[in-house]
Amino acid sequence: MTGVKRFFAWLWWIPILVVAAIVGEIPWIKRAGAWLDAHHDLGVAVTVGAAVAGFVLMMGGIIASMMDSGEPLSAGEIEDSMRRQRDAAARPYIWRRSKFRVKGASAGRGVEVETNLGAVKAAWRSGDWRRDPYWRRLFVTALGAALLTVGLFGIFIVVAPMPVKVLCAGAILYPAARIAMAFGRPDGPGHQE
Repeated sequence: MTGVKRFFAWLWWIPILVVAAIVGEIPWIKRAGAWLDAHHDLGVAVTVGAAVAGFVLMMGGIIASMMDSGEPLSAGEIEDSMRRQRDAAARPYIWRRSKFRVKGASAGRGVEVETNLGAVKAAWRSGDWRRDPYWRRLFVTALGAALLTVGLFGIFIVVAPMPVKVLCAGAILYPAARIAMAFGRPDGPGHQE
């Protein structure tokens, strides 16, 4: 991407920042920002704590899934995974061919989890998330990811200037509202997730 194209790709942020600055001037939002600024240390402690707790829950759920239902990886699969990680970290690139070899003993486990919102809603409503280890691990992992996200965005809500506070609050509230609406919507005939 050339410099001019990159510049124009960033231009769409200008109206978003202007709207965030205007929203930040709404009196009750301004008062909330002032309250956060006055309680900075408490806000940082709560958001960092939420991020750490979320990371622990998310990684605990992932590790539990790998230990309980993960499949052992072959040496080739481990090398391929490590090569993909190294190549992804070396971006940007157009085309690359590389090899990666692990010398010595190696071990790994892989797990694939696939579900949809309808199945998650059914597991929640039926209470399967409390009884079935698969759903329990999935819900713990999702709760951890949500806490981690709220904690990381929350740090910026606490320490950043008002337009950034508004953007980060929107980045938390919009998906939370969409998920709440999806969970509240009844599943009926012809309804698709």
